[in-house]
Amino acid sequence: MESARAESSRYALAQNDPSTAHLCPRIRDFGKNLHHLDFAVPYVCRDMFVSGPEVEVLSRAGIATDVGTPEGEIAVGMSLDRHAIQQVLSEHRQKQSRLRKRAFVIQAVSEAKASNSATGTGPKSGASSTQIIELNAARDAEYSYEQEECKRARTILETKGGWTRKIVAWEGMCRDDDTWAEMMVEADLEEGGVEWVLASTWMTTLALSEADCRRRPTHGRCLEAP
Repeated sequence: MESARAESSRYALAQNDPSTAHLCPRIRDFGKNLHHLDFAVPYVCRDMFVSGPEVEVLSRAGIATDVGTPEGEIAVGMSLDRHAIQQVLSEHRQKQSRLRKRAFVIQAVSEAKASNSATGTGPKSGASSTQIIELNAARDAEYSYEQEECKRARTILETKGGWTRKIVAWEGMCRDDDTWAEMMVEADLEEGGVEWVLASTWMTTLALSEADCRRRPTHGRCLEAP
């Protein structure tokens, strides 16, 4: 009987049942601002850590990630390039961060110019006045953007007990070829100060002890058998 696999949106990944929600990307998108997240699901996958565009980036880089068994272990005769995954995702995210910051600054400059044109306020010296407005707006926008990032980092680090995510899977992977090893690499790339515990009720081969988890209080991954 395929009941658990059929009913637990192992789901909508087949893209033939849009009425069944795939939880993993929702965990990624809606759990970012939660201080603590602790729950159990039948299946998990890398979609908790990477978006569709990021999966495409890995694919374009020629990195094979479809190397797993239904239980999430690396299949016999297959290998996973953990270093390449880490490097490609890190570089991609840094690039995306720069693009978001640039877009934020451009928007702020555009709004400042529009506001000056509408109100007639600000320096009155032709082209140079426009340059001053743009420079001031760009400087203020960059500072604001960076302060917002720092504020989030401080909030995480200063929260008593830190931010934690514990997710227990009692069946396996959403996709037959996903692996725990890939998810552990991707968990390591999460924000500093956020402790991830990926737990399985059925796998012990990659288990880490509670002491191991305590030694990783500020970042990334732990995988344990509860």
